[in-house]
Amino acid sequence: MKGTAEKVKGKVNEAVGNATDDPSKKAKGQLQQGDGEAQKQHSGLKEDVKDEQKRAVSRSRSQKMSGLPGVFMTRPRRACRPVATSSRGRACQG
Repeated sequence: MKGTAEKVKGKVNEAVGNATDDPSKKAKGQLQQGDGEAQKQHSGLKEDVKDEQKRAVSRSRSQKMSGLPGVFMTRPRRACRPVATSSRGRACQG
């Protein structure tokens, strides 16, 4: 959006320069149009980089989440030796 506004200002300045036969105003308008185009391209590149970063993070998270496709990795269970029964039924030692 920022680049578009700059391009419009440049077109207006260039048109005023043409109408008044003022070369400095015309040159200023052309320069503003170039600045606007550069801003638009820069903005597009920033968006591309952000999108690629999001995809890379998503890929790395999905690889960490599963060792095999569709299977989530869990912690191995600790062996439980029954010691004494509690109100829940069985207690673990160690």
